Amino acid sequence: MRDTTQRRVSSRARDLVLYIVISLAIAIVLISVARTGMNGDVLFRWIDFGAFTALTFGYFVYGSRPLFKKSSFWVMTAVALVAHMAIFISLIMHIPEWKLIWNSVMFAEIPVLVFFRNRIRHD
Repeated sequence: MRDTTQRRVSSRARDLVLYIVISLAIAIVLISVARTGMNGDVLFRWIDFGAFTALTFGYFVYGSRPLFKKSSFWVMTAVALVAHMAIFISLIMHIPEWKLIWNSVMFAEIPVLVFFRNRIRHD
């Protein structure tokens, strides 16, 4: 009984810290946008990129729970994330008009990620 209570308190404390970190991140972004006078299109590009990157990799990581203890899974995921960010940040900075079709390109990465994930041994 006591072990369950400790886990519940620990889980709630972790959630609280996570909520605080997310709130601070949002506040920092809003303050930065207000101070720099960033235009709406540029802001939309970055928010869109961040949201769809989080959805794509969040979905992939969530579906990979059995591999969480494998360092090869985390290395592969980190390499894929860095490549994803390098490609899309380059696109964001060089394409004059950001179209929503790029989001479907991000989601098209999921089968590629799954292919490489399935090559990792499940010992």
